[in-house]
Order: sequence, then structure tokens, then C-alpha cells
Amino acid sequence: MKKILVLIVFASIGAGCYFIFDRYRSNSNSTIPLPYVFHNTVYKDINIEKAPIVIIGDRLGYKLASFKNYMASRISTNLSKQIKIISLAQKGEGLHRTLKKIKNLKRLPLVTIYLGGSEETYEQRFKSKDINTITKNFKLYEDDRTKTALMIFPSLAKFIYTPVDYKKYIKSITPDENEYSDFLVQQRNMIHFKLYEQELNELFSYIKEHGSYLYALTQPINYSVPPKKSCSNSLDEITKKRFDEAIELVKKKDFKKAYSVSKDLVLIANTNAKIFYVHGQIASSLGFNKEAQKALQMGVALDCKQWRGSPIYNQILKKVGRKNEVLVFDFDKLLIKEKQKNIVFQDDVYPQNLYYERVVNILSDRIRRLLKL
Repeated sequence: MKKILVLIVFASIGAGCYFIFDRYRSNSNSTIPLPYVFHNTVYKDINIEKAPIVIIGDRLGYKLASFKNYMASRISTNLSKQIKIISLAQKGEGLHRTLKKIKNLKRLPLVTIYLGGSEETYEQRFKSKDINTITKNFKLYEDDRTKTALMIFPSLAKFIYTPVDYKKYIKSITPDENEYSDFLVQQRNMIHFKLYEQELNELFSYIKEHGSYLYALTQPINYSVPPKKSCSNSLDEITKKRFDEAIELVKKKDFKKAYSVSKDLVLIANTNAKIFYVHGQIASSLGFNKEAQKALQMGVALDCKQWRGSPIYNQILKKVGRKNEVLVFDFDKLLIKEKQKNIVFQDDVYPQNLYYERVVNILSDRIRRLLKL
């Protein structure tokens, strides 16, 4: 009997030790429970060539960078030598890659300009099977006791968080070609928003701590483009008939009657992207611009096809900007005001060059004042 008890005790100790060892071996060493890791060589050779100004971000930042010579000439007015601006922005780049690039720089530029958030789902960031585990890990991270413990002993992260099937990144960007159900899209969006907030907070704090002045821009969104897909089960048969009725009234240009129908629909079917879009168009036709804009923003936010950014990312950026005392220029708000009198987008994603130039002028003036030029 004693031998059996001894064996049980040693087996229990062995199992416990193996569990601790396995968790330590399987977990990332990040204090934030990020569900991905980078290969050691990714962005190790990145270099900004002593440029004082660097642009970072995704396709929107890449487009902004096409005006870098124009920006440089404006900033360099009355200088003997034109100031140098380098872009690290890349199409298809999520914030996870932008953050990795910044952390791999040997030194940060004097001024950093960030414009992104429109391609956060372009590359797979995590496995759907790990959604519950990721959510659980973030709840642990958000507990003040956990944060305090990790500040003192960062290595505890390996023991605190439950391991996931980490997404491993190399330098090349691979688009996520998986087909997700509407339910999974909604679940994945919640994780993407959480990741964006944590990564953005880390990016802003890191840039400020390393002595770089940061200008962040909200992503401009073309609210005139309809959602590509409403999530399933967001419209029942009765509501669909009412929606069809509203569409017919719009075709007849009877906007007042259509408005009375669509106003009820957005309350009844408050998760249907296309209903919000149509209501926004109807409200706009009647001159109810504030109501129209709110509805159009909801239409974009509820789109079940992940092909562009979301006003939710802009809200997160403003929130994190306030927290870190970062200057945020509201590019999206500028275009919302302008669209009442002009065509502000050249296609579904990119604003007209005129508005990029306007933003560059504003940034150039602020940078000149900052550098006392």
C-alpha cells in the first residue's frame, strides 16, 4: 500500500512538472497574449538611413507615401538641403507587422507618421479554434493583478497564459484565403479589435518612449460604397418583406415613405448591414445628414465581408491616442464633411489625390512648427 501511495505521489509530481514544463515550452514569451510569433530574421535588416521622417502603415500609408517628395519639399522650404522622408508602409500590412518593423529599428526617426487599420484581416492572425483561449488569455491580461505581476516578472507570462497554435510569420505577406462562416467572422472581428487596441497601445507608447514625435491619422472610409454582405440570420422573412418595400419606395423616389419604413427596420434588424446602408442613403436624400452618417457607419461596421477597414478601428485609434497623448488627425472626419459638396474618393478605398495633398499640407505645416523651421 505504501509503495502504491509513493508511486501516486511521484506520478502526480511528475505530471505537474511536465504540465509546467510543457506550458513553458509551448508559450510565447510576450507579456501580452498575442496569438502569433515572428521568425527571428524577420525585419532584422530594416533601415531608415538616418531619415528624420518615416511613414508607416498599410495600403493607405503606402498611398500617402507616394506624396513624400511633395511633403519633403514643403517641409524644406527655405532650407539649403531637402529633408529626407522614408516609407516603411506596405500594402497588405497589418499593425502586427508595422509594430515589428518599428521595434527592429536601431533608432527611431524624429517624426513618425502612421496611417493604417484598413487591412487588419488581410493576413491570418490566429486560428479560429483558438478564439476561446485567446479571449480567456486577454481576460487574464486585463486583470490588474496579472499586469502588476508581469511588470515585475515578465517571464511569468509563459506560465499564466494557456498556449495556442501560434501563427508563425516570415517576411512575405500571405493573404488569408480561408472561408469563414458569418458567425466566425463576427467572432474573429472581436479578436481583431482586441489585438489592434493592444498593438496600437504598444506602438504609440514605444514610439514616444524612444523620443520620436508621432502623428496618427484615422483611416478614410468610403461610406458611399454599400456593404458586400449582411451576416446571416440578421433578417427574417417578415422584415425582408418590409425591406423590399423600402427598396421599391426608393426606386419610386418616395423618400418620405421609405424613411418611415427604414427607420423602423434599423431598430428591428439592428445587425443587418444593408438595412443600415439603405437607411443612410434615404436619410441623406432627405437632408438628415447626421442620422445618415451614423447609419452608414453602422453599415460598414456590420459588413460580414472582411475587405476594408471599419469605423471601429478609428474609434480605437482615437481612444488609444488620447491615452498616450498622441496627436490624431481625423482624416475620415475631413472627408465626411467634404462629401456633402464633392466626390471625395477615386474608388472604393482610396480618396482623391486632392485630399491626400490637403492632409500632406496640414502635416507639413505641423512638422515645420515642431522642428521650428
